[in-house]
Amino acid sequence: MDNIGSTSPSCTNSDTAAALSSSMDSWTVHICPTTGGQYDMKVSPQDCVEVFKKNIAKRLKISKEKISLLHKDRYSF
Repeated sequence: MDNIGSTSPSCTNSDTAAALSSSMDSWTVHICPTTGGQYDMKVSPQDCVEVFKKNIAKRLKISKEKISLLHKDRYSF
């Protein structure tokens, strides 16, 4: 599982970020690329979509501009 903790200051609202960081340290996101395979990535609740896409692009070794994010409403507890 990857631990991603880089947050771009231009992506966050400091009041929201402080509230989120006090209530939750990280989220585990399940990544399922259309090319196959899957992996888990830990992300900070303060990270914006651009930071998230950059980290996925780095893992998949492709340009972040080529990434489309889709959300599937599944939860595992």
